[in-house]
Amino acid sequence: MQMERLPTAITISDLATGYGNKQILSGINCQIKKGHLTALIGANGCGKSTLLKSINASLPYQQGEICLADGTLTKSLPNKVLAQKLSMLPQTPISPEGVSVRQLVGYGRAPYLNFLGQMSSKDHQLVEQALAQADVTDLADKPIASLSGGQRQRAWIAMVLAQNTDIILLDEPTTYLDVAHQFELLELLEDLVHQQGKTIVVVLHDLHHACRYADELIIVSDGGIYDQGAPKKVFTETMLRQVFGLDAQIIADPQTGTPLAIPRKHKLKQVA
Repeated sequence: MQMERLPTAITISDLATGYGNKQILSGINCQIKKGHLTALIGANGCGKSTLLKSINASLPYQQGEICLADGTLTKSLPNKVLAQKLSMLPQTPISPEGVSVRQLVGYGRAPYLNFLGQMSSKDHQLVEQALAQADVTDLADKPIASLSGGQRQRAWIAMVLAQNTDIILLDEPTTYLDVAHQFELLELLEDLVHQQGKTIVVVLHDLHHACRYADELIIVSDGGIYDQGAPKKVFTETMLRQVFGLDAQIIADPQTGTPLAIPRKHKLKQVA
């Protein structure tokens, strides 16, 4: 009997992309499952951010196709229409001068505003909801420029949440966040997926976080996809050696049962 296929939010076919004459990724074929939290992992410089930018159509790709569930090519959509379907927080967003946190979060509603740029009561409601979700309500009237790195990151996350798209792309969203806020954010993403049906693709450097919170991993290596699947299936000791050059033992996380890598210690060789 043929197994039922899970619905797909994004299909990437034979993608090749890079910057100028330098190709970063080639032969990329993968699917982002709808209603899943998918983590992109891989060594520094392997192309994780490049893949996100290609999905977001902010980086033109040289070959292949990226399609939404209805078969629409992302690069064929006007920016405003795409921004109603898909939101993205880049790795290093540029904070505008003289803007408060509430104003920044309000920018997330821009794709839905009329030609006069006026916000409706629903828009204001979603802004306040996003401020609360990202735990920045008490900072709402402060200038972005006055915030710490972690506070600023949470404000940007609130802006993405206010955009209220079905698909959310996040490039290293835990950067600058202290440990408590890292876990709060990841738990929020988990709730958005499992309670609200969002589809989230997130670049994570912390492998423990990726295994603990992601439904699926996409492992990027040497300009291609090394493997894709549930953490318990694809997060292996062989993968860690081949992709990260890491010799580690994998045990079960005592809280969640998900894979947890414990690096092995090696004594330094004695110099004669």
